[in-house]
Order: sequence, then structure tokens, then C-alpha cells
Amino acid sequence: MLMKILYVIPRMTHGGGMPVVLTEVKTMRQLGADLTATVLVLEKGISTHLMAGAVAVGVKVLVAPSPILVSKLVGQADVTVVHYWNCPSMFRFFRLLADTQVPHRLCLSVRVNGCTLPQVVPPWVYATADGLVRLHPRTPTSALRPGIETLTIPSLIRFPDLDTPPAPPDFSTFRLFHAGTLNYFKTHPQLIALHEGLSIDSYGFDIWGSGMDTLFERDLAMAQHAVFRGFSANLYADMAPYHLLCNPQTTLSYGSFDKIMCESQWMGKPVIVLKNSYIADHIQTDINGLVAEDEYQYRAMLESLSAQPEAYKKLSDSTLQYTRSQYKRTDHVSSLIDFYTRMNQKLPTSADRACMPDQPSEAALDGMGNWKQRLADAPWSLSSDELNYALRCEGGLIHFYKAYPDDAALRTRITQLLALENSLAS
Repeated sequence: MLMKILYVIPRMTHGGGMPVVLTEVKTMRQLGADLTATVLVLEKGISTHLMAGAVAVGVKVLVAPSPILVSKLVGQADVTVVHYWNCPSMFRFFRLLADTQVPHRLCLSVRVNGCTLPQVVPPWVYATADGLVRLHPRTPTSALRPGIETLTIPSLIRFPDLDTPPAPPDFSTFRLFHAGTLNYFKTHPQLIALHEGLSIDSYGFDIWGSGMDTLFERDLAMAQHAVFRGFSANLYADMAPYHLLCNPQTTLSYGSFDKIMCESQWMGKPVIVLKNSYIADHIQTDINGLVAEDEYQYRAMLESLSAQPEAYKKLSDSTLQYTRSQYKRTDHVSSLIDFYTRMNQKLPTSADRACMPDQPSEAALDGMGNWKQRLADAPWSLSSDELNYALRCEGGLIHFYKAYPDDAALRTRITQLLALENSLAS
């Protein structure tokens, strides 16, 4: 039976939902699923590479369509899969569902861990969902309506067609790399410093990615060992010479299951992370990588591993074997097909108007989760990092204000927090 799936993503980027959607649709068809797939991109701007990929897979893409067309597409879909990030365009989408009362079967696909400001999943988002797919086992589910089914699977990844993985590189130089979005909300604020001045005779730290912010540029300009390599068009080939993926993140990072970790592990490249980050839940020390208790142990682990080629080889082999035995993309996609099929058998529902915020300022604060009340009543109790995330992270107050410059409540809140931030810094 033909199933019409509508995917909703905020924007078309390599780090967003589009690559996952294309992999999901292609694999579902390989497994025999009879479906049509349309991707609704909420914000303007396209990637020609990803658009070409959509054409190749037979996926229709609509970029920034009118509200009338959005409602029509949702109403015609058997299942609407929303790749959720807290951002203004996503708020507008959920607001539209509430205002139009268009019947839908909405599968919420949460790509963040959902636990850290400003990317906490608000109750009104959960209230609209008829099913939940999450990447992280700790993503909260208590706000879901009773009886709503949940599925936990890793990010869907297209692996290279290689009969054998690349041989481990020699140890004449210990080669470390990092890949991803290069700002301090996605990675560690001391990423460069963590890899400078290591007690290793010969080592290098190469950085691949895009989205570099000014603070990152400043630290990179002063680095002795870190080298920026740009955006990788073929990361599997580019990572071949490296020993280890370095992926430190902080407690506040909203990362859920970074694709790059599984891509690296699939090639026999272990990953080192910090224990207090949510992505550390996906790493088992000495099995598929290393989990450091803190920054000091992180550096010590790098230095120790660089001096023990046999220990590294053992960890690399274990990483390869573990990942290839545990990660089964077809099994994950098969479970998704069954999940969507069960959703399609349910009666459509409409969004609950009563729980939907009217103002952008309310939506922005709802993304703060447990930090919302402190922002309102005791902002001085927040750390400088918490203030920074609340103000400047994607989904934060400034992000919402740029989309809604006439919202006086947002402007007032931002002004107050900036003044507090300045007073703490002085």
C-alpha cells in the first residue's frame, strides 16, 4: 500500500536533517517499501549537492512554501515526519498547525538530546506528536500524551562501499582530527587549547568542517598544531590517514548522536570524548573509543595512546568490530517502516491550540526547559556559559529576536541579560 510521507526540516544543510532523510528514503525503498517522499524545507536557501541527491533518490523538495501550501501538504500526507530543532521557523510551523487545525499524523524526530538550553523540547511540541523517534535514550518523553509510541534509533548513515577498511596509519606522527560545525555551541570552547602542547614527539591536529565563528577563528590563528582543512566532500577518504577522532563537547552541548562518530568508528577510527557530555553515552572506553573524566585526563589519554601502538591497534580493531556488528542500518530503517505503518493506521489528530504559545518570546523561553524560571526570576544564578547559550545559541533569544524584531518582550529580556553578562565580566 502506497504511503505518502512528508518530511519537515528547518533548513537544507549537510549538518541538518536532509542527508538523513535521503538515506532513510533510499533504504526504505531498497527494503521494498512503497512510498512517496516530499521534503518541506522551512527556510530559504539550498545546497545544490543535496538537491541533486534528492533528485537522484526521487524525493520532491519544496523550499519555504507558503503557509497555505504547507497546510495542504500536511493534510495530504499519511505521515508527517518533523525533524525537530528549536528555532523560529519551527515555532511558525507548529503555530500554523494550531491555527489551521489541519488533521495530521505527526512523527516527531528529535535530533537534539532535548535536555539542554535552549534546545529543550517544549511540552507544546510533544503535545502535537502522534509518535516520537529519538536519537538519544535520555531525550525526555514524560510530556508525551498517554499511549504515544516511542522509537530510539541512531542517526542513519550511508557508509562507503569498501571491502576492507583502511589500514591503521603508522606512528611516525600521531594524527588527530575533528570534524563538524565549528562553533562553541556544537563543540568544546577549548577545542584548540585541548590539543596544543601535548607531550607527544610528533603529532598533528586537523580540523574539518564549516560554520566557523569568530572566537574559533581567533584561537585557530594562534594555534601551533591545529590546522583547518576546510569542508570535506569525501570524509571517508579524508579520514583515512588519521588515528583518532577528537570530539570533546560540554555538558550544555545539544548534540545527540553525532554522525561523524559512527562514520569514524565504521572505518576503525576510535573516538575520544568527555564524560560530562551527552554524546559520551554512545562511547564505551576501550571498546569503541575513550571517555575522559575531565580535560586533564583527556590530554593524558591522548599522550598515553600515542606512545602505545599495540594498544591503539587493539582499540582500533575493537572499534571496527563493535561498530560493524552493532550498527545495522537496514534493521533501523525496517523498524522505522513498521513505526510509520502503525502511525498511518491511527486516526489523524489536530494540534491543541490551548497549549501553543502565542508570542515568539514565550516559545523562545519554553526552549530553556528547567532554566526558564531562573531566567525570569534569578538570572544572576546562571553561569556565564548558561547565559551565553540562552542568548546566542541556535534557538536562543537573539536567534528568535532576529526573526521577530518587533517582539518587545524579547528585546527587553535580551537587554537585561546582556547587561548582567557585562557586569559579571567586569
